[in-house]
Amino acid sequence: MKWSVRKRSIVLKKIIILFLFVSSATGASESRHKVAEALIEAMQMDYQFQVMADNLRALQARQIHTLGLDPKAKPVIDKYLEDMTNLLFTTLSQQNSQQQYAQMYAKAFSEKELRDILAFYQSETGQAFLKHSPEIMAGFTQIAESQIASIQDQLMDLQQSFQTDLAQFNE
Repeated sequence: MKWSVRKRSIVLKKIIILFLFVSSATGASESRHKVAEALIEAMQMDYQFQVMADNLRALQARQIHTLGLDPKAKPVIDKYLEDMTNLLFTTLSQQNSQQQYAQMYAKAFSEKELRDILAFYQSETGQAFLKHSPEIMAGFTQIAESQIASIQDQLMDLQQSFQTDLAQFNE
């Protein structure tokens, strides 16, 4: 059974939300939060989010390509993919989002740990890590896509079973 583009998109969005928006409580010290903000900057989060949005765009383009649509639909598809990528990047890179990410780091790590992590990202090795992260992330995306495709029918069966099981609570 094939997933529709909409179902794939919904599943992908839920996965992204799960990974990106872990709730975090306030309470980190001011100086720890400042170090966390410096870490967010050193990690080039805007660039990382752009790469993530571009990878998602490429993933969706591959999924749409498998649908065998009329080639005349290409401009419509391209516009959708561009709009979707821009919306994701703009949302994930907003200043209030950046503050939430910094708060998450400040809550999870001590100030010393944050300074050590920051030193890594500012080092030559850390810069190399950041430089190669996009290609590694793209590779992870392709591996995950392949693995998920291999269990697509099972996932659909689980989803249908889940919906059937939940239906009893709507009666």
